[in-house]
Amino acid sequence: MDYVVAVRGTPREQLAGLEQMIVGSVSNPSTLPGGSMETYTRAQTYIALGFLLFAAAQIGADACPMEGFDPPKFDEILSLGATPYTATVLAAVGPRSEKEWLAGMKKVRKPIEQMVTM
Repeated sequence: MDYVVAVRGTPREQLAGLEQMIVGSVSNPSTLPGGSMETYTRAQTYIALGFLLFAAAQIGADACPMEGFDPPKFDEILSLGATPYTATVLAAVGPRSEKEWLAGMKKVRKPIEQMVTM
């Protein structure tokens, strides 16, 4: 809240309701969607991942989300042990290798009519 006051110049007392709502949610994670802070923050991470993938596509960068990795090992690699954070999802972003054997092949995609029901 202090940062909101500093950036926006909003009087602190105007933020009291918002602050109570946030503190109430965090202090009682069972009220969060998914019933736990871990589930809630994982979902929030996937929202951020979606924006990352979209932004990469907008600038023409290749991006690939990845699961199936060992989160504790990545936590170790990223020195996250002493923090409240943990690896949730990985994404590689950047130009693909010129040696990528699939790069010149036609994409295999079903028509949208077969994938989306309206």
